[in-house]
Amino acid sequence: MGIESIIEPSSLSMLARVLESHCGKHGILLQEARDSVAVSVIEFYQCGYHREEDLLNMLEEQDRPQSSRHGSIQVKAIPFQE
Repeated sequence: MGIESIIEPSSLSMLARVLESHCGKHGILLQEARDSVAVSVIEFYQCGYHREEDLLNMLEEQDRPQSSRHGSIQVKAIPFQE
């Protein structure tokens, strides 16, 4: 059973646009990385994010470092000098 039997063709086209838009914006060229983004897009879609804008926002949120998402303190490594 392929993805086409789970997701309507019109929705599949929208998901492909989201993938292309996000990968283009971030310069994601490697197929392995694009596949990873595609999995995220489908997971977000299955969780109820059905609008293009919402999916793009979720991908952006996923790309942000954990600390900026939750207001945590960022720790900066300072080289030790002897």
